[in-house]
Amino acid sequence: MKIRSLLMIVVLCTLLPVLFLAIFLSIVFHHQQRSAFELRYLERVRAFGLALDRELDAQIHALQILAESDALQGGDLKRFYERACSHPRGSNELGKYYLE
Repeated sequence: MKIRSLLMIVVLCTLLPVLFLAIFLSIVFHHQQRSAFELRYLERVRAFGLALDRELDAQIHALQILAESDALQGGDLKRFYERACSHPRGSNELGKYYLE
């Protein structure tokens, strides 16, 4: 064998394991990054779901209070509208929806 062939074999034997290690580590890193991304995404979705549940519960509670209004049951829409507009969040949307 010539020296050139031996040198080529030594270089390949040295570089191939390093190349395989680099490929393996790249794959592992990609999987870890993907898992971390999915975890962050799930946490955001859960937080958004909890916030949405809280908002819906508050709206349901406000509507239940308004539905029990004596003014509404007595037909006094003006007083009901005033009460609906004094909703704790300062939103008069509830009163507008029920007067239309």
